[in-house]
Amino acid sequence: VGLDGVPAFCRMSREASGCEVWEQDLCALDLPAERFDGIFCNACLFHLPRAALPGALASLRHALRPHGVLFVSNAHGFGQDKE
Repeated sequence: VGLDGVPAFCRMSREASGCEVWEQDLCALDLPAERFDGIFCNACLFHLPRAALPGALASLRHALRPHGVLFVSNAHGFGQDKE
């Protein structure tokens, strides 16, 4: 399952991969409980305002199965609020 907030990117991802892609806002995630064994967030959470980060991380944690893995990469480094 892929996830993106941009409708055109979701459509392109579906067409290129044939996979399920959900359109959702990172600031208002609506993910099913314990659905995923792993979640990969590649250079996306830095788009969130700092105040929205705890809620987004809580939503991602809620979507992980017990002992699931959350991988997060951040392209901008630490302590820099770009929003």
